[in-house]
Amino acid sequence: MEGELAMAGMKEGAKWTPPVDFRNPCLSIDFGTTLDGRITSDVDPKAEYPFARTIGNFCGLAGAIPDAIIRGTGLVQEGKGTALDLFGEKSIVGGLSRKKTAAVLEYEKQIHENIDIRIVPPDRNHFGKVPVCADIAMESGIAMIGCDCGRDYSGEDILKEIGADIYSNHGKDVLTQVIDHVCARMALRLVDVAAEENLIPPERIHRIHRAGSDIRQKAGDHYGRDHRTGGSL
Repeated sequence: MEGELAMAGMKEGAKWTPPVDFRNPCLSIDFGTTLDGRITSDVDPKAEYPFARTIGNFCGLAGAIPDAIIRGTGLVQEGKGTALDLFGEKSIVGGLSRKKTAAVLEYEKQIHENIDIRIVPPDRNHFGKVPVCADIAMESGIAMIGCDCGRDYSGEDILKEIGADIYSNHGKDVLTQVIDHVCARMALRLVDVAAEENLIPPERIHRIHRAGSDIRQKAGDHYGRDHRTGGSL
């Protein structure tokens, strides 16, 4: 339901944005505290009923990951503080830097070594502490793509430790850069899984590849294909 609402909201917003052509097949990702989103199929122009079907869903953790990193700094309330509490709605460095420093790159790698992004196994009833029916989804032909840290957020304390280390040694500026790059890389890895599962039509892959290349250029790094530490489109 969350994924359906996220996609419906994006489609509604796109109606009032003239340059945006937002139609099926679609892939939407919503980074709240938890992750949600949906992938819809292409529709044959000759089909009697021009309705797409759901072929993929996103679930698990999203904003909870940067929130845990921030809580390690001691600058927000323990257990309840969020990244928005510290930074507000805008990054204090104005977006992704064109070139990563060695420190930002190293912290990003450390964090992503603990982030698990993949098709949710059918024997799991939780992924990232979010209840799922992965077996039913698989039987229904719907790919469930999940994001976790450890198993059911068991890696939260690791994220806090990394956050504390970043802040104590480099301050808030590097901290916000790391979080920006970590979240951008999470989005790329999610799309990677969808592409590798053939959930994105070939004619759309080129557009995503171009968008991903732009993000990588801004991030100042080229990602490999290892899903434990990141992937390429």
